[in-house]
Amino acid sequence: MSLNLEQAFQEASIPTLLMCLVQLTGDESWLSESYLPKRDTNLFADESGGISESAQQQIRDALATVLGEISDGKREILSPPNTELFTKMMSLCVAEEVAPEYAPMMMEAMGLTQRDVSWTKISAASSETLKNFTVLIIGAGFSGICAAIKLDQLQIRWEMADANAEIGGTWLVNDYPEAGVDTPNHFYSFTFAPNHRWPKYFSKRLDVLNYCKSVAEKFKIADRISLSTEVVSTTWDEASQKWKVVLRDQHGQLRESHANVVISGVGQLNRPKKSFIKGLESFTGPCFHSAQWRHDVDLAGKRVAIIGTGASAMQILRTVASQASEVTIFQRSPQWVRPSNDYHRDVKPQTMWLFENVPFYFDWYRFGLFWRFGDGLLPTLRRDETWPHLQRSMNLRNDKHRMQLTEYLLEQLDGRADLVDKTLPDYPPYGKRILVDNDWYKTLMRDNVELVASGVDHIDGNQIVALDGSSRQADVIILATGFVAGKMLVHIKV
Repeated sequence: MSLNLEQAFQEASIPTLLMCLVQLTGDESWLSESYLPKRDTNLFADESGGISESAQQQIRDALATVLGEISDGKREILSPPNTELFTKMMSLCVAEEVAPEYAPMMMEAMGLTQRDVSWTKISAASSETLKNFTVLIIGAGFSGICAAIKLDQLQIRWEMADANAEIGGTWLVNDYPEAGVDTPNHFYSFTFAPNHRWPKYFSKRLDVLNYCKSVAEKFKIADRISLSTEVVSTTWDEASQKWKVVLRDQHGQLRESHANVVISGVGQLNRPKKSFIKGLESFTGPCFHSAQWRHDVDLAGKRVAIIGTGASAMQILRTVASQASEVTIFQRSPQWVRPSNDYHRDVKPQTMWLFENVPFYFDWYRFGLFWRFGDGLLPTLRRDETWPHLQRSMNLRNDKHRMQLTEYLLEQLDGRADLVDKTLPDYPPYGKRILVDNDWYKTLMRDNVELVASGVDHIDGNQIVALDGSSRQADVIILATGFVAGKMLVHIKV
């Protein structure tokens, strides 16, 4: 074990190792100043935590000793820390105050406490009610699978319908080039089904889809889902206190089902937004949305227009630019783009070893991701009425993020003042969904790529006319125009 341990510890997040050490030993002397992570204002934390080299090595050595004692049966893993100590550890781990109300949620996420609901006692009458109670779940993506698993734990009968031929929801239908997560997948996964062997920190679509399927199979729900089955309507019947649900199978046959409760897990990222573009029907070449990717269309040697500069465009651009002769991107408004050393990086075997073998390492590592990518950002988003630069940022911390993101943009686009003018947003960071860089700036610098800082006014044959009056010719149009996210149930009569 020692060779693996030594190699793995060189790849480890030191603040994460420190939390493991304190939790395993209960020794709070490790929470003294010389060992504590330093406040890090960067978007992505340094894995050293800003701790001195000597202190880092002391933490590694001490934890190696503790793990050896546990392995030899000379030490037992302690009971979970109390709420007060756990809250203190959370704050020290990320070097900023984490409010006590986060403790119950994070202790549950780490498996230290149990907050799942369960029956305390089931009477004969209740048992009869339970036997006749049914839930219908619409959608077999992450939400639907989670709902089914939790209902199984309560012995509540359920039926699940999904219009697709396979489970996976958005990760099934969005199969465009380089589709993947832009939230680290060690965070973007179920707390009750951790995956210690993600191949990348930001995995691509197929790995996420396979994870989704593996969870459904592990919890024995995969073969109980009605696939290729669309929910046509749900109607509440007051007399029976049930929903009458009409479903349509792949052959167009209708059937009726009844449920006490209907849960919608239809998702937001599956119904393309594209009907708003005038003259789209007049385009003479292939035209498709990123979520309906035409794998039969060869882009080699083609003039390709990408309309939109959101998350999907961020992921597809470098692949499209490597194939097409010319690429024109129509940008309605620029996006803030953040760098990530992890975005294209594989997870090393040593890191997977840490996740699998060091108690609590995965849990504390995941907490760091949660804080940096989630609620830890909240102070940067709150409007400070005393801040003198509200036109560009929300507060001092938000302004620091702006400076970091701007420095990165200028570094990436060095020598291209024209692109800087087009891509530098004039609104505060996080005013729109922030994007993780997939070589976006590098690809914009290519000779065969043009960024048009204007939305599309209309399309006339193979001419795309921008709002600024200029026009470009295209052989293929790719719509990266997002989804009808606010009309999730528009296809179901409720």
